[in-house]
Amino acid sequence: MFKFNEIQQQTKDEDKDEDDRARLDAFLRRSKKYGYCADDVPTTVTDLFAAADQPLFKRVLNNELHVLQPLLPDKTINCYKLRPPQTRQTINT
Repeated sequence: MFKFNEIQQQTKDEDKDEDDRARLDAFLRRSKKYGYCADDVPTTVTDLFAAADQPLFKRVLNNELHVLQPLLPDKTINCYKLRPPQTRQTINT
C-alpha cells in the first residue's frame, strides 16, 4: 500500500510540475507577444533554464569565493606516471 501511495504522490507531483511549466511557458509567450521580452529569449522555460545553467556553472567553477563553491565535490588531481620509452635508440637524420 505504501508504494502505491508513493507512486501516486510522485505522479501528482510530476503533473503539478508539468502544469507549472505550461503556465510559465504561456507567460513567456505572452511577454514576447506584448513586447515585454526580447525576441532572442527562448520560448520555453526549459530552454531558458538550460541557457542560464551553463554560464552559472562556469562562474561557480572559476570563482573560489562563490557561495555555491562549497557544494561542489573536491577537485581531483590526476597524476599520471608515464613509463619512459622502452627503446634508448635515437634516430639520426
